[in-house]
Amino acid sequence: MTEPFTADLETLARAEAFIASLPLDGTLVPLGRKVAGKDLSLMARYITSPFSALGKYAPTDTHGSFFLLNIFGNNGNGPENAGFIDWAIQDGVATCSNIQMYITPKSSHEEVAAEVFGHPFMQDGFMVEEGYLRNGIGSFLAALSLVTLSRIGAIGIMPINPGGYATENAQSTWRKFGIETRTTPKQPFSLALAAAHPQVTRKIAAFV
Repeated sequence: MTEPFTADLETLARAEAFIASLPLDGTLVPLGRKVAGKDLSLMARYITSPFSALGKYAPTDTHGSFFLLNIFGNNGNGPENAGFIDWAIQDGVATCSNIQMYITPKSSHEEVAAEVFGHPFMQDGFMVEEGYLRNGIGSFLAALSLVTLSRIGAIGIMPINPGGYATENAQSTWRKFGIETRTTPKQPFSLALAAAHPQVTRKIAAFV
């Protein structure tokens, strides 16, 4: 269990700078937070047409772009998966679903992500690995998703679907940002309003 996090103005400013400068090309970015004694790093990918990063079975005919966040922990022998969240974006709508299965790995970290998250049977697009649960990683991924989706796409209203099988963990995570989720019917919400929620920057600040 993590200790309560308090952020001063300098820390919040650092988080805002992190949000604005986050590379979306798969570059590995070290995070300031440790979990279970392990250093964390983040990989963000914004994939657009002509989808050179995707395999031949990817649904490119029905989606305009994809946004993926992966967190890795350093276990002393290299990176291991700590968590991920994927978004498929089409016509101003972003849906959370597993995109990892369609990625053609182009780096060692993408290969590590594909080993665990790149299987067709995994429909949920938002997951934190067992050894990393209850350390704020899910909240960090959700918060960073909200502000980065707002940054890359001017999406006003979008339905949220936290995966084919919405877990209680995912639902409770979204509630921290004022978002109630359910799989049927999909619950629309204002991305701009959610991204401006006071907890968003604080959850990001706890990791940077």
